[in-house]
Amino acid sequence: MSDIVTYSTDGRVGIITLNRPDARNAINADVAQAMEAAID
Repeated sequence: MSDIVTYSTDGRVGIITLNRPDARNAINADVAQAMEAAID
């Protein structure tokens, strides 16, 4: 996982956070791959 996307849990809830404020958290290929990795 990268610094662009972070994953944490709160009990049984998974939380995925995007961290690209300079790009207003726009999703590009790198972010999409990081999100996929966080979900797996």
